[in-house]
Amino acid sequence: MAEPAELAALRAKVLGQVDQWLAISRDESPWTTAPGIVSAWPPLVHAEHMALAGLGSVGQLDKALEREGGPPIGFMGRLVLLLGWIPRGIGKAPPTTAPKQVERAEVTALLESLRNRVSALDLERIATARGRAHHPAFGGFTARQWFRFLDIHHRHHLRIVRDLKNAGRPD
Repeated sequence: MAEPAELAALRAKVLGQVDQWLAISRDESPWTTAPGIVSAWPPLVHAEHMALAGLGSVGQLDKALEREGGPPIGFMGRLVLLLGWIPRGIGKAPPTTAPKQVERAEVTALLESLRNRVSALDLERIATARGRAHHPAFGGFTARQWFRFLDIHHRHHLRIVRDLKNAGRPD
């Protein structure tokens, strides 16, 4: 079981990732999509998706804290958590996390809200919680697994944005 110290390190990591998304949301560079990069979204749209998915994940984490049982984790959920990696180009954002391509200021506000929610998480409660809440592709995650998923999902999209940025640089 993850101890609060491990969860504190995870929170610091996730907050650092949210800070990277905030920087992306404020960056007015003309990055778009790039040939050879598996992504139909420019960086700001990834940032919006991260805000929506992150807020949804924290909401599901909260639901897992409020119950004793819940749906079992699926094979793909176990695999993603074990590997700490999501393959590119296979999954599709659920409708609740699909970007609507809102204004930059709204993306920034959503990310700031996510930062506040992650900062306020009760790590001791997460460490001992046994309930699960549903992920549309991976089955039921415990609160701790939802928290770990936040990190994995952020890293997945940050790598895509890094590749988009690097593809836009002249050789």
